[in-house]
Amino acid sequence: MPDRRRGLVAGALGLAIVLALAAWWLASDDPLGALGLGGGGAGHAELSGLGAGGLAGDAGAGEGEARALAPDGGWGAGPPLGVWLPTATVAADPASPEGSLTGRVVSSRDGRAIAGAELVFVHDGTSTSVTTGADGRFSLRVSAAGRYVLSVVSAQGFLPYAPEWGHSAVVFEATPGRRVEGAVVHLAPLSEREVEVVRDAAPVAGATVRLHGADSGERTMAPLEATFTTGADGRVRVGGWPGAMVEATHPTHGAGRARFGWRESSEPIRVELTDERLDASGRIAGRVVDSRGAPVEGVVVVAHFQGRGLHPSGQSASDEGGDFAIEGLDAGTHVLVATHPSHPTTYVRGVATGEASARVVMERGLSASGRVLDEAGEPVPAFTVIARTARDALVRQPVGSASSYDASGRFELGGLTEGELELVATSRGFPPSAPVMITVGPHGAPPVTITLRRGGRIEGVVTSRGEPLAGATIALEGRFGAGSSAVPLFATAVSGADGSYALDGVGETHASVRVSAEGHHERILGGLLLAPGTVERVDVELTPVEEGEEPRTELAGIGVVMMPHGEALMVQRVVEGGGAALVGLARGDLVHAVDGQPVTALGFNGAIDRIRGVEGTTVVLRVSRGGQGEPADVPIVRRRVRT
Repeated sequence: MPDRRRGLVAGALGLAIVLALAAWWLASDDPLGALGLGGGGAGHAELSGLGAGGLAGDAGAGEGEARALAPDGGWGAGPPLGVWLPTATVAADPASPEGSLTGRVVSSRDGRAIAGAELVFVHDGTSTSVTTGADGRFSLRVSAAGRYVLSVVSAQGFLPYAPEWGHSAVVFEATPGRRVEGAVVHLAPLSEREVEVVRDAAPVAGATVRLHGADSGERTMAPLEATFTTGADGRVRVGGWPGAMVEATHPTHGAGRARFGWRESSEPIRVELTDERLDASGRIAGRVVDSRGAPVEGVVVVAHFQGRGLHPSGQSASDEGGDFAIEGLDAGTHVLVATHPSHPTTYVRGVATGEASARVVMERGLSASGRVLDEAGEPVPAFTVIARTARDALVRQPVGSASSYDASGRFELGGLTEGELELVATSRGFPPSAPVMITVGPHGAPPVTITLRRGGRIEGVVTSRGEPLAGATIALEGRFGAGSSAVPLFATAVSGADGSYALDGVGETHASVRVSAEGHHERILGGLLLAPGTVERVDVELTPVEEGEEPRTELAGIGVVMMPHGEALMVQRVVEGGGAALVGLARGDLVHAVDGQPVTALGFNGAIDRIRGVEGTTVVLRVSRGGQGEPADVPIVRRRVRT
């Protein structure tokens, strides 16, 4: 990345930036398998939600759900904390002739205000920074109307939101004399873990521990501390994020690698040193050009290792001449993933380390624009729009998203390709909108209107062993892609000191809610559907994790793992003790319909959500055994299972 870009942001933040860490919720374990590249296993992250599997009636890990990884890969007294999706109101502001924005920066773990957070907005190449007060609130008053891109957000103890220059998809449209109020920006808490370095079970003092990916992904413009040294006990505290990879080396004791777990844990991350040589000195260089051969600047090129094991990924941004160079790779074959806001994502497979002239061709990007309105036809001033394309009859692949704070409800999505796409919008208090189909032609797509309709509310109390549980997270599930860690896609709430919570935005189609708390097995509640304006009480009991147990997921479903298979869902695995096992479902069975609705009409996620439901109720699947013969209806009782 050219130094002038870092300098612009650094000048805005000054010395107040305290670099923090750790990623957001999002991800999966095998991006390369999802891309059809082979390999997989430890050391891989799903790329943009390309996986497509699901635990029917359980967890859905398909159609765009991804735990977003970096290139290499969340209680005190008081009322329940509410949802913190994008939300805003619009007011006249004569004191701001060019427009203004007010809002809060909060923790994505529990919605608590973050004091002293620094935000940098960029408009026409000029940056403006603001700082949150003790209540987490900020106010941005601009000197010129127009588009302001939220480029960096940082705070001590939190992962910065700082993607490559120009790659942020969070924008504020300043309108003369109008103030957009109530914007909410998230930061994920730093995950502090103790790393223990050993050789033959003995602690290794003076080992160098390196955190891979500390200067990439959403940390690019605000690199994190990456190098640490173990003490006499062979331990050192390292700030990381779920899935982050650490590498330990010592001149006389060898080297080793390990990953942060996906769940919070008090147990140290153990790195076992061996004589195996770790040589991450590989390099891939090349040039990014457009379809006419002209260089493209500002393209983020990420190299992912093709193969099993723990391997670092690397990142580079193309310069004015389109040139890039990725350092610190293991020897072997990689897939290059190139992204740019104005171009469709490009994949180059089979690139070996040592390659000095890799060629990445970025196709011309097209755009779609429009407005997001409520059912009364009024603009929704805070929202996210997601563009998706059909991978097959059941699966939709996210290809872009944009989060906007705009008094007029306007949006624009770039980097699209020609063809049929569907657009979906999300915002606070609203269930995800019905998909709006568009056709992107050689000159883009005509402006469209997306309508959001108010949803219902669930409220209740979260308990553990019969006692109120504070700090539990209650979140609507969805699989629209990773989006931005700064602006979540789905409503979330946190239980208060008395265990109570309230969650808005539940719609009239089947939905699921994930409930989690530290030290407990999480639960998924399925089969939720509410008419607009209605309220339903849903109390939740979480099961504590016993000593020696690993946290699991409990839910009411039929207990099968399913994958899309043409115009049906194929059973991949049957969970012992689930309803599916009791009626004899087996690997290879195909599910064609759920309660009489074809899965092609429901979509993969819709079918999974429809299969989930209330414990003790019955769902009817139309099944062809082994994928052969005439399908027949099979009633299955939903049971609570633990996965």
